[in-house]
Parts: sequence; C-alpha cells; structure tokens
Amino acid sequence: MNIAIVQMNNSFSGQDYLPLAAGYMESYARTHVKRIDQYCFMKPIYRRTPIEAAVQHLLPATIVGFSAYTWNRNLSLAIAKRLKEEKPECLIVFGGPEVPDRAEEFLATHPFVDCAVYGEGEVAFASILEQFQPSERGWMSEIHSLRYFEDGIYHANALAPRLVNLDDVPSPYLAGVFDDLMQAHPETEWLAMWETDRGCPFQCTYCDWGVLGKGVVYFSLERACAEFEWFAKHKVGYVFCCNANFGIKKRDVDIALYAGSIKKQYKLPRALATQNAKNAEDRVFDTQKALAEGELSTGVTLAFESLNPPTLDAIKRKNIRIEDFKHLQQRFSQAGILTYTDFILGLPLETYDSFANGISETIENGQHNRIQCGNLGIFPGAEMSMDSGYLERYGMETKEVEAVIFHGVIDTDPNRIKETQQLVVATNSMPQEDWVRARAYAWTANFLHFDKLFQIPNIFLHETTGITYRDIFELFLSKKAVQYPVLQMLQDCFLEKARGIQSGNIEFCPVPEWLNVYWPPDEYMFIKLCREGALQEFYEEAFHLLRTHLWHYPKIVDFSILREAIALNSNLIKKPFVAADEEMSSRYNIWEFYRSVVTGNLIPLQKEASGYHLDKTSEQWQSWDDWMKYVVWFGNKRGAYIYGVKPMHPGIAGHH
Repeated sequence: MNIAIVQMNNSFSGQDYLPLAAGYMESYARTHVKRIDQYCFMKPIYRRTPIEAAVQHLLPATIVGFSAYTWNRNLSLAIAKRLKEEKPECLIVFGGPEVPDRAEEFLATHPFVDCAVYGEGEVAFASILEQFQPSERGWMSEIHSLRYFEDGIYHANALAPRLVNLDDVPSPYLAGVFDDLMQAHPETEWLAMWETDRGCPFQCTYCDWGVLGKGVVYFSLERACAEFEWFAKHKVGYVFCCNANFGIKKRDVDIALYAGSIKKQYKLPRALATQNAKNAEDRVFDTQKALAEGELSTGVTLAFESLNPPTLDAIKRKNIRIEDFKHLQQRFSQAGILTYTDFILGLPLETYDSFANGISETIENGQHNRIQCGNLGIFPGAEMSMDSGYLERYGMETKEVEAVIFHGVIDTDPNRIKETQQLVVATNSMPQEDWVRARAYAWTANFLHFDKLFQIPNIFLHETTGITYRDIFELFLSKKAVQYPVLQMLQDCFLEKARGIQSGNIEFCPVPEWLNVYWPPDEYMFIKLCREGALQEFYEEAFHLLRTHLWHYPKIVDFSILREAIALNSNLIKKPFVAADEEMSSRYNIWEFYRSVVTGNLIPLQKEASGYHLDKTSEQWQSWDDWMKYVVWFGNKRGAYIYGVKPMHPGIAGHH
C-alpha cells in the first residue's frame, strides 16, 4: 500500500524546509505499525507544486495525508479535490493547525476530505494505516482524535492522550527518513525545523499552541544534541526551533551551548532561530547569550504583543510578566545582543492611544533595533476562533486578505492558488479609522527609527527635551503643508496602504523590478526615496517640520544641535555607488551620546569638538539590486542600515 504525505512548507521565499511533520508521521509509523513491510512511503511533496503535477505524483497512493497551515491550506485543498476526482477510492486525511477541533463545517465544506485529525497526528495516522478498510467508514470510530462524516452524520472521536515520552516518535533526521529526498535534490540548500519540546504553559487566545493543555513535554537531551549535529553534517544552513518557549528549562541553556560548539566545529548551521520563553528571565538571557556567543543568534524575540493591561487580560497574557521583557531588553542591549519586539495590531480592548503609547514606551525602554508589528490573524485552532462569541464580544471586524510574507517572492502565475488569512481590521475599541492611523503609525515608527533614517535625531530630541517618541512620529503623520511634498508622499503611502488592507488588499508592496519580492511599506519608502534621489529633501523637510512645531516646546530644543544630528544621520545611511570614506565634524559628542543610549550605558551630551571617520568603503554596492538585498532586506532584523563610525582624536577633530 502506497502512503503519501503532503506538507508544502512556506516556500514563498524560494527556500526549502525539510517537511518535519511528514517525517514524524513516517518515522512513528515505521516503528509502531504492525506489518510495516506492507506499506511504502512515497517521497513527500514538500514545496508548493502545481495541482496537476501534484496529482500525478499522488495517484499511486492509497492514503494521502495533508498537513495544512496558513501558507498551504488552499493549495492543499485544491490538490485534494482534484485527486479525489481522479481517484475516488483514495483516502484523503487532513491534519495540522488549519483543522479545528469543531471540524464539522470544514468537512462539510470540503466533502472530498474523508477525515481530519485534530491535534497531534502521529498516533492517529499510524492507527489509520492499521485500521483502514476500503469502501467503508465504520473503522474510523476506532481512531482517537478523528473527525469525519458517516451517512451524513458528523462524528468527533475522543482526543488521543498527549504523547508524554516524545522519544516514542523516532527522529526523522536520525532515522534517515529524509535521506532519499536529500539525495534526489543535491543542489538544494535545505532548511530544517526542529523541536526539542512540545506544548505551551500559556493559553493566549490568538494562538493555538496552548489549546491541547498547559503541559510541556520533552524530547531527550541526547536526541536534541544528536539532531543538531546531524544538521551540521548534512549542511543544513538554517534551523528554526519550533518550541513555543525556548529557554523555559535549564536544559535549553545546555542545548544552546552545545549548538554553539557544533557551529564552531562545522561552521554550520549558520543560524538558529528560536521563540523565547516567558517568565523565565535569567534562562532566556543565558540561552540567547549562548546563541549569540556561538554566532547562531538571529536576534532575540521579545513578544510584548501589547502593553495595555486590559488587552493582556482579554488575551489571557495577564500571567506573563511584561516587566521581565522590559528588563531583558535592557540586559540584552547592555550585552550588545540584538533584540526585536513583537506587537500585534487589532487585539481586543486595544485603543489607538494604548497602541501608540506602547510602541513609544518600548523604545523609551531601550528597544532601538526593531519592533515588528503584525496584523492580528484569526487561526482556526485558537480560542478567538473556537469561542463562537469572542469576535462579537469585542466587535472584531475581519477581512480576508491574500497571505504573503514580506521579502517573499512574487508569484505572477495568473492560475496560482492564493492563500488567504482573516485579518482583524477594526474592533469596538479601535474603529476602522483608528486602526488605519495605528497601522500607519507603526510603519512611520519603523521608517524613522528602526530603518535608522531618523534615529539619531529622534534619540537626541527625546533624551534632551523629554518629548515622547509618539509625539515625534505623530508629527510626521500630521497634515502637511505644500512645502513638505516628500513627507506628504510618505504619509499618503502609509495611510493608503492601511486602508487597502481593510479593502482586502495585501499588506506589503509588490515590486517586480525590485528583486521581485514583497516589501514592507516602510522599506518600500526607504528604497523609493534613495532611488529617486529624494533622501536629502526628506531630511530638509524633516528639519523644517520640527523647527516649525517644536519651537514652543516646554523644554527648549537646540535646533543647531538638531541640525548636526540630522546631518550625521543623513551621512550614515548606507547607499550604493559610494567610492570613498568621509570625515565630518561636530561641536558636540553626538555619536558617542547616541551610542550610549542605544547600548543602555548613558553618557551626557556635551559640547566637545568631535571628528568622525565614516567607513563607506569596507562595504560597497555597485548596483541597486545588491544594495536592496544586502542592506535593506538582509539588514531588516539587525538594523544594519548605517555605516561604521570611528571617532577621531579630539585634538584632530578640532581642526575639521
């Protein structure tokens, strides 16, 4: 009997992940299914594949399992439907996060799906293989966690007990499940997903991680270490750790240290991305410090989501200590370890004011690298979706929007199957126009502060006058006079893009001629101003805007220093086609002051003749494509948008 599994991973960026869920199904079945010699596992479909090509590959199979998630749901369903038309006797099984507990509507809407598995799939799928009887459905009643229709009646079998000893699921990596696949594609640089534990002790209402119970169970430490060495030996370049809370246990520190030793020995993998634990400050710091020292860190995620107490209560994050995140942010800054903070737009009870203040406060607390503000999506397995009254209770309006990822490749095939997601675009506490303002505000903060285009003046203004970052950002979003055409263009772009999302348009900017990828709106405007030679005009307009509106600010702004801060920032933005280093001088220690704020080791701003050598030649880009790729795109999470600076001796500086 031929068995096929389809797990089309997120390949919008042209990257190929080894299909971990498919590997689990096969490795568990090979160990636990009786008479396994009767089954032949076909090569999995692991990336987005045209419908007809996928169907032709799957036709020999008797049972086909689909692992469905946001980025493959619609295509998986389209393939399954077409396969059922071609081979009605084929058993089609769906699992994955897109299968809700209450799957009646899902199955009724897609009658070509014979059954669906809710929750962990290994045991259920193995039972399906053993119990399957062609042309009847009575056997389905024996399978835990199965949802199906029989004679028009919907059935939801009892959930299978959670796997406690995860090593009962053999490692697909160590067991050789992927060997044939990798040998068949020797040209592919594989990426890997990795679990060292399973489960989440929290039950955030927008997430489906915690719905199966609060407990966390673990793969053995020996297995985790062996898998990471396997990645290195098999030249896996990037590893994404799927744990909900990496750093939740002391052993995660040991895993991080071991991963660093493997990187040192093999020079691979190049990076290990993790999602950090909550309420485990010291362990999170130690694990991420180990990854940074092991040259594996991709940046530390600090998932605030919101700083509004009523919102945190409504989404069941009241038990997660935000103060821990704030303290971690300071510790990482002082240690020179990059962090980025997650916020979610559209959460219940969030207002425009609380959202804008939350971002401003996070920057004031030391986050100067990146705030990632995602739009709230409704996932089938999350409480927001499963609680029928949740959305109505908070007045949450949703819009179906095509699901694309920033920096993902643009697919121009007119016949492509579009993946979609339900985005929240308004709530009782944040009506549509407030949502638009909040979305534009977040992009403005990214453009000015995190893309580094105006970070030095922002910090100077805040630290010397006490003006909030919110006030600065909102000034750039206020209505502009005709003398500010560049700032008006910036504002119009962000507001129009936000309103477009509410109309069902994608949330990023597709530009085929710019590397054929989707750009976040802030990066889009960054590139646009640079390519059109309008960046200096932006700085001039920004200075005049601030001088016009801040002259009466309670704490006097020294506009001559502001001018110097803007000039330094302008000169530091990385650009293509630059052939020589540059030297500049200042009457004040602006660079040293700025760096002291960013690193959390504040020194005073003082009048001190300062000279700076700007290193503009150690990195050079001789095409717009190279600059967009290596500076704007690859610099996204590490904020690598400005040149290196070498302060010159004060005695020399005074002569510049």
